[in-house]
Amino acid sequence: MQSGRIQPVVATPYKLEVAMGIRRQGADRCGRPPLRSPGRPTAAGRDERQSFWVHIARGLSSEAAAIEAGISQPVVTRWFRESGGMPPTIFRATAKPLSGRYLSLAEREEIALLLVQNYSLREIACRIGRLNRPGIAGGPNS
Repeated sequence: MQSGRIQPVVATPYKLEVAMGIRRQGADRCGRPPLRSPGRPTAAGRDERQSFWVHIARGLSSEAAAIEAGISQPVVTRWFRESGGMPPTIFRATAKPLSGRYLSLAEREEIALLLVQNYSLREIACRIGRLNRPGIAGGPNS
């Protein structure tokens, strides 16, 4: 007795079995949590951002300020959108100056280059102008 309809066929099995075992990640095996991705790297450093906002404060357009600071236009557009068109508080004229406790990116690059050239720590500190600061090799408090 056929009713004239085509009966559907289910081709998926009830049990799915895999011949290989599940491979565990290194983080799973040792019990530590997996490392998180650091995300997108910053487009420019503090110096470039500060230079950009200084040019904006002088009255340049965002395009001209981007060219002067050496930053691409899409990055500048994102900065404007993120900050609402105003410079972040750390870049305003009323902001406190940096303490100098931490090395800037330029100083870190200079140190790396001098280390490769086999300069001593004292010579490196002298060249970057940090010999007399506490905590630096050769400084008064070290």
